[in-house]
Amino acid sequence: MNNMTRSIPLIIKKEEALLRRLLVNHRNKKEIRDNLRKAWTGFRGEVNLDYHLSFLPEKEYIIFHDVRLNNSERHFQIDTLIFTPYFILIIESKNYFGTLFFDQISKQLIRTYQNQENGFSDPIMQVKRQNRNLEMWIQEQRIKSCPIEYLIAIGSPSTIIKTNPGREQIFERVLHAEHVPEKIKELEANYKEKCLSPYLIQKMSQIIRQQQHPQSINIFEKYNIHPSEILQGVICPSCQTPPMIRIHSNWYCRKCKTTSKNAYEEAINDYLFLYNSMTNKQCREFLNIPSINVCTFLLQNMNLPSIGQGKSKIYFPPKK
Repeated sequence: MNNMTRSIPLIIKKEEALLRRLLVNHRNKKEIRDNLRKAWTGFRGEVNLDYHLSFLPEKEYIIFHDVRLNNSERHFQIDTLIFTPYFILIIESKNYFGTLFFDQISKQLIRTYQNQENGFSDPIMQVKRQNRNLEMWIQEQRIKSCPIEYLIAIGSPSTIIKTNPGREQIFERVLHAEHVPEKIKELEANYKEKCLSPYLIQKMSQIIRQQQHPQSINIFEKYNIHPSEILQGVICPSCQTPPMIRIHSNWYCRKCKTTSKNAYEEAINDYLFLYNSMTNKQCREFLNIPSINVCTFLLQNMNLPSIGQGKSKIYFPPKK
C-alpha cells in the first residue's frame, strides 16, 4: 500500500518560482539553476525507485515517501520507509551517474563523471544515522521494537559501483534500484518470525501521518534575496515577459500579442511558493488588479487551501 504519494519537493517548486521572478542577469540565477538541477536529478531517482517498488505485492507492504519526523533530539528525513511483517526498511536514494567509489577507509563517496572527480558524504553513514533516529522515535512512541534494515538504491543501472578490495560486503546494502524488490525478499528470508502485526503496522502508519513535519524553507534567506527583487505580474507563457494585462477575462501580452485565460494561475502559485500565503489584497497588488471581486474569483477558481472568510481569508500553496 502506498500511504503517501511522492510529490514534487517543495524546494523545487520554490526555486522554479524564484527563477521565473528574477531578472535575467540576476547574480543568483546560476546557483539556483545548479541547485534546481540537482534537486530534479534526486527526485527522478526516487521516482525511479518507486517504479521498481510498485512490483511488490501491495497487500504485504506499506510504503511511505519523504518521511520527516522528529525525536527528542532532532528532525530527521527518510526518502522511502517500508513496513513489512518482518522488519522496517529504510531506503536512501542516490541518483548519481558515472562511477561511484564507496571508500570505506575515508568514509567518503567519490564520483568520477565526465573526467571530473567529486567527493560526497558517505551515504552509508547517512542511512545509519537515520536508522538510529528512527529507533529512538519508535522507542518514544512506546511501540514494540522491531528490526530495522537499510538499503542504498542507486538510480541509474549504468552507474558503476566500486569499493575497496576486501570490503565488498557493502554490496549487500548498496545496489541498483531495479534490484531492490528482490533484495527485500532476500532480507525477509533471514527472519523466521513476524514482528509486526497488521494492527501494529496500521498504528505506526497512523502515527507517522499525524507527526509528519514538513520542512520550512525561507527561499529568500537561502539565497540572500530581498522580496523587492521579485518581478510582479502575470508572465507571458510565450515570450516570458511580465506583466500581462487582463482584458475581458483574458490575459494579454503587449509584447508578443499572446492571449491566455489561465496564465494568472502560475503567477498566483509563484507568489504562494515564495511567500507561503496570499490574501486578496496581496493578490491585487501582485497582479495589478484593482477589483476585489475579480481577485476573489481568480483565487477561488484555483481551489486553493484556505482559512477565514471575506477580506481576512488567507490562501495557501496547492498541496500537490
